[in-house]
Amino acid sequence: MSNKLTINHLAKRMPYGLIGLSKYDTMYKLNTYSNMSGRGIENRTIASFLDEQIKPILFPLSALTQEITVNGETFVPIVKILKRTSLIDLSKCEFEIYIEDNEIYVNAHLNRRIIIDSMYYDYNLFFHMENSRNYKATNPQSEPQNILLELHIDTDDLIGQGLAISVFDLPKNPYKGGQK
Repeated sequence: MSNKLTINHLAKRMPYGLIGLSKYDTMYKLNTYSNMSGRGIENRTIASFLDEQIKPILFPLSALTQEITVNGETFVPIVKILKRTSLIDLSKCEFEIYIEDNEIYVNAHLNRRIIIDSMYYDYNLFFHMENSRNYKATNPQSEPQNILLELHIDTDDLIGQGLAISVFDLPKNPYKGGQK
């Protein structure tokens, strides 16, 4: 793992409205251009994020099983991933989530019938996906990975390396209000 924020860390998050925090506690949104309007959250390029040492604001991987709010919608990320990637309609299901041996298990119930029994995701899969030589964009795991990026989940352990800031360490969630 790198001890430096890189273009690769930022570029894959650009389409999803990543917000970063400067060393002066100013928030900036990652974009293809920089602006200096003096109002709201200004835009900065990848180069600006790197040069000005703007740290991305991300949810830790542990937030996969917690209720979070992004763009005005409150949900549990692992359930959102399951609903969006499942071949069956899970929109009316209730979900039970538990963690065992570093794996997240999800059961889906509809009218007391089990629809999915013990669908599981390995936390380590999300960390190692990008570094795998065998990983392809057409891999079935690419859709969950894209959803994690969209939800601003730290898939690269940037928070653990001190290269990003946890949303939970801020007084207010910058992704809560529907900024795109």
